[in-house]
Amino acid sequence: MIISAKSKIDRALNSNSAYKNNLKNKRKYLNLHDIEYYNRVAFSLSCLLLFFIGAPLGSIIRKGGMGLPMILAIGVYVLYFFTNTFGRNMAEESTLTAFIGSWLAVVLMLPLAVILTVRATKDKGFSPLVMPLIE
Repeated sequence: MIISAKSKIDRALNSNSAYKNNLKNKRKYLNLHDIEYYNRVAFSLSCLLLFFIGAPLGSIIRKGGMGLPMILAIGVYVLYFFTNTFGRNMAEESTLTAFIGSWLAVVLMLPLAVILTVRATKDKGFSPLVMPLIE
């Protein structure tokens, strides 16, 4: 009697474990679908965002040849790439929603794009970057 009860409990635990893994895999596939859906729009806006970062950098940094502008451009892209990958991985594991995971890199880079575009429009350099919108 005790042996049969123990075997029933073991079967129930195994069944629950298999159901949990199955549900987790289904949720991951749904997350991948949602992430891809939101990334279609986010990547399009990312192109504009990176343009509004790169163009002001090119106008603000007038001297220095190819070295400094190239290093800054690579640094900005690497920052964008890592935040995008981080958001995507968090969304795949259901830590973040697919919408937030897809738009994380865009939202984090948007203030930089606005600041650089405003500073380039006003023809200012990098020096007082602490208070960029004042003056």
